[in-house]
Amino acid sequence: MVLEPEARILGEPEMYFRAASDVSLTCVSTGRSSFVFWYLDDIRVSEEGDDRVGIEKSVRGAERVDRLLIGNATEFDSGVYTCLPTNAAKATVTVHIMPGEDGGKC
Repeated sequence: MVLEPEARILGEPEMYFRAASDVSLTCVSTGRSSFVFWYLDDIRVSEEGDDRVGIEKSVRGAERVDRLLIGNATEFDSGVYTCLPTNAAKATVTVHIMPGEDGGKC
């Protein structure tokens, strides 16, 4: 039996965070993906030029784990995030950054 490569973002399809909190999105993909790209509303997310953004990559057996980290989130970080491996269908999650002063997940 051959399994098709797939990607999924851990958690609910919609996530809510307070402004000024740290956002962490985790994409798990199967198969031999060379790269995984993150997008926010169809614009590629990059670590370059933004100290608040980080991308961590690791491999666990047959799975690749890519974590997108956004520090000190603002309302401009709200939107549809897409995890797109080079060899699998995309996975998406909608992130809402809610007004608040203390940070943290809603």
